[in-house]
Amino acid sequence: MAVAILVCGILAGCQARFPEVSEASKVEVRLTRSACFGWCPAYAVAIAGDGSVTYDGVSSVAVSGRFQDRIAPAEVAALVAMFERADFFALKDEYIAEVTDSPFYSVSLAIDGRTKKITDYVGKMAGMPAVVTELEDAVDRAAATAKWVKGTPETIPMLRRTGFDFSSGRAATFLADALEIESYGYASELILAGVPLNGRTSRRGDPTFELLAPLVALSDLAVSRPGLDRISLLFSRAAAERGTRQDRSVALVIAAKLGDAALVRRLIALGVDPVIQESQMGPYTALHTAASAEIARLLLRAGIDPDVSGPWMPKAVLATESEDVALLLTGEGLGDQTKGELIARARKKGWTRLLAKLGA
Repeated sequence: MAVAILVCGILAGCQARFPEVSEASKVEVRLTRSACFGWCPAYAVAIAGDGSVTYDGVSSVAVSGRFQDRIAPAEVAALVAMFERADFFALKDEYIAEVTDSPFYSVSLAIDGRTKKITDYVGKMAGMPAVVTELEDAVDRAAATAKWVKGTPETIPMLRRTGFDFSSGRAATFLADALEIESYGYASELILAGVPLNGRTSRRGDPTFELLAPLVALSDLAVSRPGLDRISLLFSRAAAERGTRQDRSVALVIAAKLGDAALVRRLIALGVDPVIQESQMGPYTALHTAASAEIARLLLRAGIDPDVSGPWMPKAVLATESEDVALLLTGEGLGDQTKGELIARARKKGWTRLLAKLGA
């Protein structure tokens, strides 16, 4: 026996046997996931032995802030049994890889005053057993964190049960976060619930990132990414009903891209800021996204300047994906450089009518 104890003392991380649970009230399982250089969900969740769950969302999650839930005590017991099978208390306290910009994870178990915590920083690269990741994921599953972290069909009903105020600034942050993490189904439900349209993400105080108003970010996506038609149209219609002047300007960009002439006319009549200034691409207008010459004519008649451009956004004639719009915007005073760029773009796109107009 003495030899066994000596060997145990020599082996790194070897500890006494797994502690017995005397009372459920003396058990707590906790999981923490940190932010990273990017959009890693940052949150913590604690599960007590009686089944009470406490979630704290920090950033890049569907729901930020503290929320409570409950699971069956038997589920907690099953989770603790997983830790026991993994011989959790015999594992090392940390597995840290020599890399940067990744999230930290930690998982801990407390039983009768004895606590074991494992820190995982890209632990697989540092020899961490796969069972640690399995335990982290098991805590997520037991606590059903997806409804808070990712935004699922359960999220809106859960928020309603808590008496959440969908007209609040906090709700606007939830919408911003939903768009940031690309949880578009959940974001659509928030818009339909009447959430304010011009909130900021929960990372708004992080100087590492240029954080845009969420719907300006959505319009940026509308310029560059297909497949967002449903939520884009939902927002545009909501902006026409209850948005600010700048919200409506963003909506105009989206409506122009979707080719919805009726909505374009309505938004113009309501009044919009002609230029979206707060964008990662720099200033641009709805002319950059206009799907047709009809839409472009409506915008030009509304006084939108075709020469607006930004650091990563050329003027509309060089950005449009429509040959008809390019033909409409190609006129006198084009300038040699712009003309040369336009000829190159027309050749790449196979726009023969535009090439003929340019004499190329």
